[in-house]
Amino acid sequence: MATVIKTKVRLHIPEIFPIRDDMADKWANGLVNNATLMYQRLRDKIPDAGLFDQKLATPANLRYGPYVPDAYVSRSERDAAGIRNAHYKNLMTGYDHWDEKLALAFETVDGVEAKRFKDQVNNSKDSWSSRMAGKTLRFTGDKIRGRGVSVIAAFWLTDDPLAGSMVREGQDEILVGGPYNTALTGMRTAFRAALVQKITQAGVLIVNSDFNADMILAQNTAMATLLTGLADPAKADTFQATPAPDKSYCSFVKVADGPFYLEIQVVLTV
Repeated sequence: MATVIKTKVRLHIPEIFPIRDDMADKWANGLVNNATLMYQRLRDKIPDAGLFDQKLATPANLRYGPYVPDAYVSRSERDAAGIRNAHYKNLMTGYDHWDEKLALAFETVDGVEAKRFKDQVNNSKDSWSSRMAGKTLRFTGDKIRGRGVSVIAAFWLTDDPLAGSMVREGQDEILVGGPYNTALTGMRTAFRAALVQKITQAGVLIVNSDFNADMILAQNTAMATLLTGLADPAKADTFQATPAPDKSYCSFVKVADGPFYLEIQVVLTV
C-alpha cells in the first residue's frame, strides 16, 4: 500500500484585515435601528424575577459550578458548596439590579427612545472595528476584498469551483495538486459551514492566547477531530493534529517571529 498526497496548500493569515469604512456603521445601525424591538423582546422573554431565575440565574450557576472543585476551600475557609450557594444567591437577588439597568439603558431621553443604549453603540464603533480587524476578519476576510483562510479552506476541501479563484496571489502557496473534495456524498454544504465556523473560532482563540503552543495544539486537535468526522474515509486518511509528511492534517502553524498560517494536506492510502 502507498500513500498519495491529493492536495497540499498553505494559507497565510494577515496581521490585520482592516474593516471597510461602511462596516462599523452597518453594525451600529443594525443595533440602533432595532433598539426598541430588542428591548421589547428582552422584556417578553424575561418579564419577572421567576423567569430571570429560570433562564439566567439557574443556568449561569450550573455553568459556574464545575469551576469550583469539590475539594476546594477558600482562604476564608468557605468550601465548594458554600461558594456555589453564595454565587447562586447573588444571582437570584440580581433581578432588580438587572431590571433597573435595562430600563435605564433603553429609557427615552430628550425624546429619543433608548438614547443611552444608542449612544453606547455609536461610541463603541472604534473598539468593535479594532476587534474585528485584529481577530475575526483575519480569518474570514470579506466578499469585497477577498475571502480569508477559513472560507478558502472550506471551499478547497470540497472542491468548489470558486476555490481556485479565492487563493490570494503573493500570500498563499499551492504546494501539491489543487482543490480536492473530502466531504461525504451530499454533505458539502454542511461540511463547509462547520469548517468555516471551527477554523474562525480556533484562529481567534489562538490569537487571544498570544500563540500559546498548548492552545495551538488543542485547536489543531479539535479541527482534526471535526474533519475526521466529516470526511469520507474513501477520499482521505484520518486527519492528525500536527503536520507530517504522510498524514492528512489541517493545522495552524506559527513560526517564531515569523508568519502565522494554516497548512492543509490530504493523504489517501491506496
